[in-house]
Amino acid sequence: MDNDKEYTFHGLEEYIRQGEPQQQERGKAWQTAIGLQQVDGLNTSPYLLETARRHIEGDITINQAKQLIDSYYLSKRKGNKELKKSQSANIAPTLPPKCKNCTLEEIAVLNIIQQDPHATQTYIASQIKKSERTIKSITARLVEQGILKRVNGKRNGYWEIS
Repeated sequence: MDNDKEYTFHGLEEYIRQGEPQQQERGKAWQTAIGLQQVDGLNTSPYLLETARRHIEGDITINQAKQLIDSYYLSKRKGNKELKKSQSANIAPTLPPKCKNCTLEEIAVLNIIQQDPHATQTYIASQIKKSERTIKSITARLVEQGILKRVNGKRNGYWEIS
């Protein structure tokens, strides 16, 4: 990590604007995840941004990033009793076993559904600052992969994570 470089939320915008297509997608997903963190009133640590950068550049997989973040915040929690478990869960949500290659956007959608199985696609879109169309695409992909299931139809149904 370059100590002279200031790691801010905007540091990811460089990847989104000028990166390779895969870097752009990863950068957007991390931007979404960090936005969720900020909505919860959490500060973004330089460690989280450095881990995001490593994932965006392809140095580590998303599962490795999750493990690194889990370990880092677990060590911080041991030293800081005030860190709430729910805040830690928002930073690195638990992945379903079938979700080995899920994007961060998919993980964000699953995290919201895990907290509220009756969440509408409109609600999910508003929470992660994406369009309803994007959420429809993400949920359709998760259903197709067998990770997500809609029970009892569109109007009165709820989501079930496999």
